[in-house]
Amino acid sequence: MKNSHFRTLLLATLLSYILGGILEIFWFERFLPPALQAYLQSQEEALTTLQIITKGMIAFLLLSCFILSIVGLWRFRPWAPKLFLAQWIAGCLLTVDFQPLVISGPGVFLASLTSLLDGLLIGILFFTPLRARFRFSGSQCPS
Repeated sequence: MKNSHFRTLLLATLLSYILGGILEIFWFERFLPPALQAYLQSQEEALTTLQIITKGMIAFLLLSCFILSIVGLWRFRPWAPKLFLAQWIAGCLLTVDFQPLVISGPGVFLASLTSLLDGLLIGILFFTPLRARFRFSGSQCPS
């Protein structure tokens, strides 16, 4: 796989996360039936300050690890594949603690696309010859 193809996959993965998050929060919720919108509002109002702070700190930590791993993958750093996998696993495990979710149809599509791209990326990072690119760092990396 060429570097440009791998980086295109990275950008597509990043874009799917950004689009999925922004559109689901700010746009897709408007198209839900009023009963589901009321449910979402009641869930937000039921959160305590401690829950908000805790979830915010965890989200910040995961987002920081995600951004760091994407930058590391872009630059072919040896630690980046393991960090990407670790933050992905942590994110999956944390969903076990979620309340019931209400997601729109387009939101489900973008979440599925993101999962597909994540799986493709993880497969490429650990099961293709491209993994050799991450055994070196910086200028030592063979072309």
